Amino acid sequence: MARFWYGQGITQVLLGAINLKTADIRVAALMSATTCDTEFDVANLAAFTAMDEPTGTGYARASLVAQNLTYTTVPDRRVEAKSSPVTLISNAGATGFGSVQAYLVFFNTGTDATSVPLVYDSTPALFPVTINATDNLKVTFTGNT
Repeated sequence: MARFWYGQGITQVLLGAINLKTADIRVAALMSATTCDTEFDVANLAAFTAMDEPTGTGYARASLVAQNLTYTTVPDRRVEAKSSPVTLISNAGATGFGSVQAYLVFFNTGTDATSVPLVYDSTPALFPVTINATDNLKVTFTGNT
C-alpha cells in the first residue's frame, strides 16, 4: 500500500509546466492488475503497461476542477483541501467491476498519450473496495499539507 508522486509529474509541477491551480486535474480508479504502483517514471498515461481501470457502465474518470483549496496564513504555507465527494463509479452494474485497489490523480490533456500521472494512492484505510451492482464509489479529498 502506497501513496507517492510520479517523478515526471512532480517535475512538471515544480518547473511550472503544470499549474495545479488552473489545470484540468482528474482522478481514475485502478483495479488489481494495475502496474501504476510499480512504474514510477512514466511520462504519460499511455506509457503504463496496464492501468486496469473499471470497464462497467457508470465508470468515468472524475474531474477535480471544482474542488476548493483554502489557503491560511497561520501557520505559514498551510493549505487545507476541502472537497465534496467525487463520484468515480455510479450505479456500477453487474459487470466490469471488481476490487478497486487505488486511485490515480493526473493532469488531463484529453488523450492518454499526453496526460501526465501525478499521484498514486492505495491508502489501506480506503482500499481495497469491492464494487457491487448498485454501489457508488466516491472519494473525498481532504486534509492539510
